[in-house]
Amino acid sequence: MRADAATLPVVAMADGPPESEGGGGSWEDGRDSDMPEADIGEVRYIPRGGPRTSAVYIVLGERPPRAETLPVNEVISYGFVIDTDADGVADYEVGIETDAHDFGDFNVWVTDLANGVTSEKTAPPYGFPVEFMHPDEVSREMAANALEELARTMLFGFVAGSDPPGFDASSRIYAWTLVTRGGEVVAWDYAPDGAWARLPGE
Repeated sequence: MRADAATLPVVAMADGPPESEGGGGSWEDGRDSDMPEADIGEVRYIPRGGPRTSAVYIVLGERPPRAETLPVNEVISYGFVIDTDADGVADYEVGIETDAHDFGDFNVWVTDLANGVTSEKTAPPYGFPVEFMHPDEVSREMAANALEELARTMLFGFVAGSDPPGFDASSRIYAWTLVTRGGEVVAWDYAPDGAWARLPGE
């Protein structure tokens, strides 16, 4: 969470990536973290349309190590923050981290920042409060078959009825990454670095 969120400027996303089929947006972020798996290269927003769920993609500089191979004291987290009413105040945080009960599982959550209530899952089956595809779920074969980017992309999606209230193409977001060892921060990134990203419907 950014402590200075209320004073951040707002930047416009570029037109959406091809998979958005119109209406989406993207933000490219320069290299600014020494740890490639924590460095955000691009953030994409895909609006809901027909059977398609709304989604946020966080494209990393490099595929992260598999959660089950991390040292016990190392945690890698990814997520994004939503301002649903364009007032500069963060309304929801969505996140995922490798600090789960069993190696290879994930903690995933959505926090309503107005009341501090968190909905979370700490083990499969997932899908609520947010659906996701973690780079761990991309096989070597998939990554080798023209899907290299997928192997370094964290994808969050909301199935019908599970979006945080007010989250749509008129919202603002910023993405974040965090790596800790023994509770100490060793790498992090924001995208945009010092701003909210205005989604294409605002």
